[in-house]
Amino acid sequence: ADRIANGRCRFVFDIDGVIAKLNPENNYAVSEPDKEMVALINRLHGYGNEIILHTARGYVTGIDWSKTTLSQLKNWGLKYDGLVF
Repeated sequence: ADRIANGRCRFVFDIDGVIAKLNPENNYAVSEPDKEMVALINRLHGYGNEIILHTARGYVTGIDWSKTTLSQLKNWGLKYDGLVF
């Protein structure tokens, strides 16, 4: 975590293997959330911290997973401030 303005911290999380359970076949369409991590990140966000998500989805497969990922994050109820592919 990095300190940012007003005493807030910036937390950067990877998606797969941290927020989502690993999928060995890189089929992110069937990824499932780690509900405990989602709750923890939402709590950090609720305390006023900045949450940035980072993912390499698509790097290996060459597929654009952005729409799938955005939909999943919304369905999982994850609160975040930025997403970097």
